[in-house]
Amino acid sequence: MIYNGNGAGTTYVNGIISALYAANTKNLVPGYRFSYSTTKTLTSAKLSNYDLLAMPGGTSGKTYLNSISASLIRNFVSSGHGYLGICVGAYAGSSYVNGLYSAWGCCTKCAL
Repeated sequence: MIYNGNGAGTTYVNGIISALYAANTKNLVPGYRFSYSTTKTLTSAKLSNYDLLAMPGGTSGKTYLNSISASLIRNFVSSGHGYLGICVGAYAGSSYVNGLYSAWGCCTKCAL
């Protein structure tokens, strides 16, 4: 699942989509085909069909923190699913950002 809601940068979302398209069309990971969707809102029901949540770069990690439930992200990751944070998505997934603010704290198991 690729998040493209509040705070997500269109360029970053499109970059993830382009990478997945290239992986599929060029068979970059032999034997695997990546399926994905984008969403402007995250719910446990939406995430239940996916193995990984990709949080792209965007306006700020704080925007993500104010827009998305921390427990939703932590529960998704702690149940064995993956998290890919790019730029501010990585900040939002970390425990602390330069001592400036606390984030979701899911990234002890995340792919950053």
